[in-house]
Amino acid sequence: DAETPKEALQRFSAKLRHWDRAVTARDYEELAMEAVRGLKKVRCFGGKNEQGEKEKGAVTLVVMPNQEQMSQSQICSVQETIYQYISTRMDPGILERKQFYIIAPKLAEVKVVAEVIVESFQDVFHVRRKIQKKIEAFLDPMKGHFDGEGWEIGQFPNVMQIQNVIKDVTEVVQIQKVYFVTFINGAKGRQEVNLEVICRHPYILPISGTHEVSVMVQDL
Repeated sequence: DAETPKEALQRFSAKLRHWDRAVTARDYEELAMEAVRGLKKVRCFGGKNEQGEKEKGAVTLVVMPNQEQMSQSQICSVQETIYQYISTRMDPGILERKQFYIIAPKLAEVKVVAEVIVESFQDVFHVRRKIQKKIEAFLDPMKGHFDGEGWEIGQFPNVMQIQNVIKDVTEVVQIQKVYFVTFINGAKGRQEVNLEVICRHPYILPISGTHEVSVMVQDL
């Protein structure tokens, strides 16, 4: 498919900046976007390895394809395409030391548990569903957050933000409690992980889980 005028302008502007060489973190990011059109998210980390640990001289690109490319085989194909494209445009010493990494973000499933109060029993069911939908939309890695642009790699929501999302539901009189339960898929399958540990991971990216919303009627 042909690129849009906006995409063409962005690509040409990037060319004027990096001149087909990967030197700065921004160069790596823009070259990755050139290598795979429609790449949704990319972020370059200097001095960190693929586990997110400090490694002098290392360069790690964390890339997130569009939702249509989310299968593991497609992600691997995207990573290989980016590697082949950038490897001829970067410091060969990094390649010789095998310190150039291209990985997917560390996806963390966020389950929100919330308890709210409404005025009328008639509001209970539709308010529950409305809150669930708003939280799901807010946590969408591609189109979520307050600006609809999704979440940056390494960025993670907090309780106050979720409270603000719930406050936007006009029927809610009071928020009793809000907290998170977070999960990641590891070697042992889906596991619950401490929120503080998750937030410290540089390559983290939130995705929406199944949320528990309790709606109670205000005492008259």
